[in-house]
Amino acid sequence: MSILSADDAEAMQEVVELGTIPASDLPPCGRDGTTDAKLVCRILHCKAAPEKPLRFTRSQLVQSGGNNNLKKMSVEQSYHKWILCGCLLSSEVVVIITRTSSESELLLKFTGDIYPGSLVAVVEPEVVGQLEGGTKLIRTSDRLIPIEADEKFGNIPKAIELSLRYQMYHFFIPTLEVIHSGVVSDRCPGVLCDAQTPANKQCPCQSTDRTVHKWAISLTLKSSVLNRSFEIVSHQLTALFADPKAIQGTCPLSGLKMRRHVRDIVSDVNEHGGWSCTAWVKPGRSGGSGDDSGAIQETKLHVCSLRPAQPTPELLARIVAKQIKPTAVNRDDVHIRQPHLRGPFAQNIPNPNADGVLPAVDPAAAAAAGAAGGAGAAGAAGGAAAAPANQAANVPHVLSPTQVQAALAQIRAAAEVQQPPPRDDPNADRQPNGQQPRDDPNADRQPNGQQPRNQGNVAAGLAPANNRSAAAEPPSHLAGAFGQLNAADGEREERRRREEAEEAEQSSGNE
Repeated sequence: MSILSADDAEAMQEVVELGTIPASDLPPCGRDGTTDAKLVCRILHCKAAPEKPLRFTRSQLVQSGGNNNLKKMSVEQSYHKWILCGCLLSSEVVVIITRTSSESELLLKFTGDIYPGSLVAVVEPEVVGQLEGGTKLIRTSDRLIPIEADEKFGNIPKAIELSLRYQMYHFFIPTLEVIHSGVVSDRCPGVLCDAQTPANKQCPCQSTDRTVHKWAISLTLKSSVLNRSFEIVSHQLTALFADPKAIQGTCPLSGLKMRRHVRDIVSDVNEHGGWSCTAWVKPGRSGGSGDDSGAIQETKLHVCSLRPAQPTPELLARIVAKQIKPTAVNRDDVHIRQPHLRGPFAQNIPNPNADGVLPAVDPAAAAAAGAAGGAGAAGAAGGAAAAPANQAANVPHVLSPTQVQAALAQIRAAAEVQQPPPRDDPNADRQPNGQQPRDDPNADRQPNGQQPRNQGNVAAGLAPANNRSAAAEPPSHLAGAFGQLNAADGEREERRRREEAEEAEQSSGNE
């Protein structure tokens, strides 16, 4: 039974007022001690297996001889959603499960703001059991509420092979080196899975428009602070390297050409604050337990979130200028030679000669946009632990994740406004081979030597063919051709009037 208000904005304020407890204080079973409290957790991994049973140990208090004893029993239960989370206070990992699709819909109501690496509040969690190694299984009657908190880094994962249970790591990486990068196009475009579910496995996303196609960048990276390289595929990370419009459909660049953009942006982040990394470990196991089969599995470091540690407006402006842009289009006029269409009509023609590089953006405008950010669900709950307000003058202004999204949108909008219209540039239509631009009177001459019928409309800037205003007057060298056309139109109109008059006389005579 939900305890929060049905109004989302009011519910977010109520969550802030609840007390915060660490996962280590959760009881062995039930919700004793969790009343009027919440867990603040970082999303690590999500999966769906509605027909696969989950094996775990359930604890139950029984009375024997006047004493309360904890009785443990092995349970096998099906589930609908399985969400791996790490407690922000204790770094202990817990698993949130749902049993039905209706529970999942309520839990993931804010699915657009819940993804690997994001923070959520789990309201009054109830412990239902434990996996092997002591990882607690919990559930909640309320929806997960997106929340923001101060960035606090922990230990860097080293000897993960020694881990006997699920572990979460949230740590700082000063520099990264790109070993390999490529494009993945067979992943779900949803936010919850963040392209981290392989194509051969069921996606945990609640509702995804399968007609939307998005590609993602696959990266293999290494750093001096880690004793191993790691791989990551993520829509959130791809948005750092590509404009949101470029991610739709197919990648506008080959994997080889894309690497220059990736290396440049990685280098900028290395030089301006480093990286914030979130990872988790599932220990290798040889016996069938928990939600896994009995196959032997190697311990692996799963990096689920990677983003700039200090996303200042200046850094964001540099990133946007180097991002992969959507395919440039030439919106110049095109003659459509069809019987029922006369004159030029605006078309989208891919222009391979356009470099698509956005002009430089004023960092001050980006800073103003970042300060005004926070319109999303996470921004509404950001009062839980806001960033320090009294920062020194020499300390860069670091934006929250919600402010980063707002600042990026503002930077892109400012860059688009600064782009001059293509027709205002006298050399915008000049071809690389030295040909004349289209406004040259000989540029549109047809192969048979005839002049195009609506050249005057082209010169006037897409004036409709039936609008013969002063703005659409033909140039002098076409005055004769347009005069003949106008005369022909007048003759046809006069002939039509005579035919109508004759028909009217015949009909009146018959009456």
